[in-house]
Amino acid sequence: MNPQKLLILLLRFNALILCLAIPTAFLSVSTMAKTHEFIGLGEFPHAPITEYLARSCSLLYGLHGFVLLLISLKPERYWDLIGPIMLAHVALGTGLLVVDLSAGMPWYWTAAEGGPIMAFAFLILLLWHRCPRPKLEVSST
Repeated sequence: MNPQKLLILLLRFNALILCLAIPTAFLSVSTMAKTHEFIGLGEFPHAPITEYLARSCSLLYGLHGFVLLLISLKPERYWDLIGPIMLAHVALGTGLLVVDLSAGMPWYWTAAEGGPIMAFAFLILLLWHRCPRPKLEVSST
């Protein structure tokens, strides 16, 4: 597989993973609470801000996934956005790692979040740098 096709595939995979957060925005509070306890985070803090943050964060992840999907569908048009977005992912992964550690999140949470986000972004950045810039087809209309 050539680097550009792999890059597009990885962007779409990233988009899919992020879009999986959308349905979680519509979980019932009782399902959120059971999941919270099941994954070892203790009793769910029932408060309006907790529900708001859980739902809005899920929707923001989904929105970001949708943007990545759109970029992956027309990479020649949005080529110049891929690098800065992946650099933002590196910053996001770094920030999440700091937040997870300072918040005292369980080791499995910390291991599955910041580092993998940074590693995946670096992989996409590497491919992006290796790929020739695609030519943008100009419409003659």
